[in-house]
Amino acid sequence: MTMTPLKTIKFLTCGHVDDGKSTLIGRLLYDIDVVPDDHIEAAKNDDGVIDYSLFTDGLEDERRQGITIDVAYRFFRYEGCRYQIADTPGHLEYMRNMAVAAITSDVAVILVDGIHGVRLQTVQYSKIAKFFGVRHFVLAVNKMDAVAYDQAQFERIVADYKQAFLDDDIACLVDAIPVSAICGDNVVHPSPNTPWYHGKTLMDYLRDTTPRAHHTHPLRLPIQHVVKDDAGIRWYLGTLHGDALNVGDKVISVESGQRATVAGIVVSGQKVQNAYDAQAVAVHIAEDVDISRGSVLASATHTAPCSDGFYADILWLEKKYEDRDSFSGTIKLHHHEEQVQVTIEGIKSPLKTAFVYLSHPIAMDHYEACPHTGLFILMDAYNERVVGVGTITSIVNYEYPSAEAI
Repeated sequence: MTMTPLKTIKFLTCGHVDDGKSTLIGRLLYDIDVVPDDHIEAAKNDDGVIDYSLFTDGLEDERRQGITIDVAYRFFRYEGCRYQIADTPGHLEYMRNMAVAAITSDVAVILVDGIHGVRLQTVQYSKIAKFFGVRHFVLAVNKMDAVAYDQAQFERIVADYKQAFLDDDIACLVDAIPVSAICGDNVVHPSPNTPWYHGKTLMDYLRDTTPRAHHTHPLRLPIQHVVKDDAGIRWYLGTLHGDALNVGDKVISVESGQRATVAGIVVSGQKVQNAYDAQAVAVHIAEDVDISRGSVLASATHTAPCSDGFYADILWLEKKYEDRDSFSGTIKLHHHEEQVQVTIEGIKSPLKTAFVYLSHPIAMDHYEACPHTGLFILMDAYNERVVGVGTITSIVNYEYPSAEAI
């Protein structure tokens, strides 16, 4: 008997830090009855009121490993579909992680506070998601209970968002929903509090989403931390991208060209034989190789180029940078960070083409070949504010490591 694969919907949630993302996701999980009873009891306060945001706290195992996971992936099944939630922090410093989540997302749920309305960060997140290929956006205007379910307020916010976001020639679908994460209005069940709203619930919009075409990519493991366990064994920590990683696999430290063998893998505090795309992992290497934060491990058979310069497409997030012919600031390319000089070469509205020169060769990829090692953010050197995002379009003066055996 042939089993038909489940339709998989990958969605991203983002918004301002106080707009209620975690509460919305928690409420959705609660209303579709996928939260275990003991978790529900643990989330109740002394008065029996549930804190729905606690249902999204699934990162304790990774924190115990010492991994800072800035995108929390959650999975659930509902009515014949499989769903992957990418829950990104609302803090600006994690904007690169939001970009990483957008690469594979089919739809972006953009949260807006019904009291405060559209803020700059709301539009920035939306434009980043669009830059990385998302074309379906669900605008969830939250906290409608706090504005007495006012239709005029909802419509003002929707109009403001569309005016700020839909300002280029890239066609996007924007569906807007009035919701209250706390009360559950229009999250999974239609609300009697919004008789003027005749659209779908959030869950219905997600269910009806058409998945994007996704392509496989070679294995990449950008190293975020290096730690030693109680036995003195060194572990390399990061988030795996691309193909699966298995104990016994041959990998290469791209910058040094040293070849090594995977001796152990830990995922969520448990030793495993295999790890997969988007999983936070700790990896033990059998040989003594030159690996540090910012290094990249790759498959020995599909390694990455190493270079000190590349051409890129850049999306500026602040208008004051749009007319400049150069930029000096900080680049963050996977976990590598340094001061750079960016020279603007041309315009591909709304993007700028640019050349970026680094102080020394590091591992990188053409964005189309391996998105996670082919995207970067640019930050103001003085206040570390994220001012631009970019994708590598062409790599210059590059070489592939020689896969030196230990």
